[in-house]
Amino acid sequence: MILTDKQERFAQLVAAGASQADAYRRAYPGSDDWTVNALYVAASDLAADAKVRLRIQFLRDEIALREIDAAQVTRNYVLGRLK
Repeated sequence: MILTDKQERFAQLVAAGASQADAYRRAYPGSDDWTVNALYVAASDLAADAKVRLRIQFLRDEIALREIDAAQVTRNYVLGRLK
């Protein structure tokens, strides 16, 4: 699964919590002059693309795993300090 640089940037931004429209604006700077409706349609279409959708999910899963690992480290630290 190969994405363009712009698609990858969009996926990373959405996975990190940006709205689809904001991610599209940042990944595709030429869209700054578009109407809001055109921007929303393009962002929605891109997010619905199978390759992009899978990449967003993969990145979200990675982020969730890192957060779980960080919480586990914090939990172990606190429990160790309490002993």
